[in-house]
Amino acid sequence: MAETIRWGILGAGSMAEAFARGLKFVPDASVSAIASRNPDRAREAAARLGIPGAVAGFDELVASSNVDIVYIATPSHLHREHMLLALGAGKPVLCEKPFALDADQAREVADRARARKVFCMEAMWTRFLPATRRLVDILDTGQIGEPRLLSAQIGYPYVFEEGSRLWDPQAGGGALLDLGVYLVSFALTLLGPVEEVAGLAIARGQGGVDENVAVSLLHARGRLSSLAVSLSGATANEAVIAGSLGRLRVHEPVFRPERLSIRPASPIRPGAGGGGGRLAGLKGIPMVRSLARRVEPIVGLVGRKTRSELLPIAGNGYQYQAIEAMRCLRSGEAESPLLPLDHSIAVLDILDRIRRSWRLRSSGA
Repeated sequence: MAETIRWGILGAGSMAEAFARGLKFVPDASVSAIASRNPDRAREAAARLGIPGAVAGFDELVASSNVDIVYIATPSHLHREHMLLALGAGKPVLCEKPFALDADQAREVADRARARKVFCMEAMWTRFLPATRRLVDILDTGQIGEPRLLSAQIGYPYVFEEGSRLWDPQAGGGALLDLGVYLVSFALTLLGPVEEVAGLAIARGQGGVDENVAVSLLHARGRLSSLAVSLSGATANEAVIAGSLGRLRVHEPVFRPERLSIRPASPIRPGAGGGGGRLAGLKGIPMVRSLARRVEPIVGLVGRKTRSELLPIAGNGYQYQAIEAMRCLRSGEAESPLLPLDHSIAVLDILDRIRRSWRLRSSGA
């Protein structure tokens, strides 16, 4: 592998531009070519981003000897097609999320990559950010005890636009595939495999896509996730993980976090007759005993301070996933241990199960 790894970008939209700008923070990376089915758009993007090569066709880009790895930034419904195109040319692939529209498509791509022994990874950029990697370390080292519950939301009041991919079910629109993929991937990473799913969606009149989605996931070892995504509501856009020894808060925005907060807690041991352990001496007075049962959990937190950690993101943050892909190329790894293909398949399998479980209802909006 050359000292500088040369990227080719399929697509010339906003994601392509964000990724190209992120690569400016990676000294041993460059973008050698960008392709669009619209030649003028490719040339405009190349000029704006300082990319030397503007290619009209995707076939030409994946065949180029000046491209070491391909970043796919085309619309979601084209991901499968374009990953197979690049893999067929023997080019390693980093594909923007969602990896595909469903689990069957994801398995097809994974099978092709593994058969050809070519690197392939989903560009789930959140997984590679400093705060996410620190979060995983905090859970792995037991700093909040055994993780039990995850509550997370992503939602913004998007304005409906005719022709937008967000409102087009054939292009992979809707809240679940566009936003829910973040949270399901997050939940799998933090709480492990999912055994059961349940979800409910409200469909918007324009386009008929799922606009608001609520999901419950039962993970192995009895862990639970409660997830919500919205294209019409301004949610908290954060996550809270409840553990047996405390809770961990991922501050807004959960898909691009830079701040974590840990709040320790002690296990509560209720006294005989239902009274609180620390207030057990008051149990002889009925009114106070009732009060003790109510405030005991609060008393258990007194004196335990919240600890915050700031983990700033350099630039726009899109470079971290590129750094991991490049590390894998140089080490000869066909998959990233941080985000293997089986993880991306599992996420889409869960989304498939959720979509089968819900009943879309018109919001009347």
